[in-house]
Amino acid sequence: MAQAIQAQAQGPEHPGPIHCLHLGDLPQDLSCSAAAMASLLPSAVLVLFVVVFASPARAEPAGLDPAAFLAGDECAAGDGTCTLNALQVRGLSMKAQAEGEVAMHSNSSKCPQDTYGTCQVKSCAKSRGPAECWRTAGYKCLCPTGWCAVTGTCVPETGKCTRDTGGTCTVLGCKSNRGPTSCSSGKCMCEVGHCAYKGTCYPVTATGGSCKILGCSRSRGPTKCVGGKCICRPGHVSVNGVCHKQ
Repeated sequence: MAQAIQAQAQGPEHPGPIHCLHLGDLPQDLSCSAAAMASLLPSAVLVLFVVVFASPARAEPAGLDPAAFLAGDECAAGDGTCTLNALQVRGLSMKAQAEGEVAMHSNSSKCPQDTYGTCQVKSCAKSRGPAECWRTAGYKCLCPTGWCAVTGTCVPETGKCTRDTGGTCTVLGCKSNRGPTSCSSGKCMCEVGHCAYKGTCYPVTATGGSCKILGCSRSRGPTKCVGGKCICRPGHVSVNGVCHKQ
């Protein structure tokens, strides 16, 4: 039986000449075609291997779960670029929302909440009252909702002062960390001139001055003597022991 004889290939790009004989009853041209295909098969396999394994794989962002963005058909399955874009949009949206909240807290002319204190190194000073540290605002000490900044100190809006700390004193006395309190009907209430916020009493109209023996010092501003203590007159708040118009 005649056999197809294939010469040694001279390389994957330059295969050697092909010599063929009759393969059984096949015509000579078909025998040569079969031999030619057999000679080119190793080169084709090599090219296919290079294409498949040399193609760069699509990298997914580290730590991301693309499936999280498929629920609302926001991104197609396997679309890493869309997933990353969705995260960026969501991040910008959250940042804008935070900045909007900060602007709302700090730019109100009727109730400014920016004390102009900073808290990047240390916490907000106690003299600022219940000011809270806002990292998204650039580490600013801002007054909480319902409190307004007056010369750098947070005071409650008019008519929104509560003296109830939420603590009880039926069995034991009021805790010292609640600030100046007194026990009234089993409840820990802030002393006169103080307002409660999250269970702690903050001085609002109390100057810290005493008038048990002498009257209140003029340096404290418009005050009145209440229970031996110098309290700011109505419409004024105490800032560092001095009464200022609210």
